[in-house]
Order: sequence, then C-alpha cells, then structure tokens
Amino acid sequence: MKTFSHGYTFVWADIAPAEEAAFNHWYNTEHVSDRVLKLPGYISGRRFMAIDGGPKYIAVYRTTNLDILGSSAYLALQSAPDPKSKYFIPMFRNVTKSFFRIAWESGVTEGGALALLALSFPKMKQQKICDLNYLKPYKRFLKTPTL
Repeated sequence: MKTFSHGYTFVWADIAPAEEAAFNHWYNTEHVSDRVLKLPGYISGRRFMAIDGGPKYIAVYRTTNLDILGSSAYLALQSAPDPKSKYFIPMFRNVTKSFFRIAWESGVTEGGALALLALSFPKMKQQKICDLNYLKPYKRFLKTPTL
C-alpha cells in the first residue's frame, strides 16, 4: 500500500453537439496543456468519455497537492482566461467540479479506463456503514486507513 498527498481535480461536463468537434479539438490541443504544462504543480491531465449516461466528459487533473489551487499562477489563469476558454467554458452544461486528496493508491501504472462509484452515506459510524448489506462488496475499501 502506498500513501500520497497528491491532489486531483475532476471536472464533469457536457457540451452542445453543434460545438462538440471544436470543443474536443480545443480541449485536447490547448486547454489541457495550458493547465499541465504552464501551471506549476500540475502533473498530468487526462480526459475520459462516458460509455453510458452523463455527463459525457470527465477531465482528471493530477497535482502535486491541492495547495496549488490557491497559487498566484492558478488564480491568474482563472481570472484572465484565454479567448477560447472564454468561448467554450460558458457552454459547459451539467458541470460538476470536485477536488480530492489521494489517501491511498495501489499499483504503479495508470489504466486506460476509469470507473467511478458515487456513494452517499447517512451520518453514522464507519463500522455501521460497513455492516450495511449493499456495501459488502466495497468493505475492503472502507477499511482502508484514512479512506
């Protein structure tokens, strides 16, 4: 088991079909590289497309830690976006942006697919959550330290 303090930003979004080709070109050739190559603390950026359901797209940015989101470089980029960002970002629909600190990872490589499971727990102790029948398949993850 490895522990890390890397940060992740997940951005889910849809875009109007009429703009999708131009959006994908901009996102893949400019937007991700603006984040990863030009902002100190960004390690990588990847995009995935939903097989079913939506939002259709998710971008996953890995950072050295979450503190960089308060850095002057990040805040300057957010306050003065480039012209194409000003054009496309307002067109995003069904947007969810989430920030995470990784507490535990396994393995040394990154996969080519991403599976996300959203869980919402009522306020109860961890042991009681683990005892719920519908969570039995996930019990080993819930017992992981700091998870």
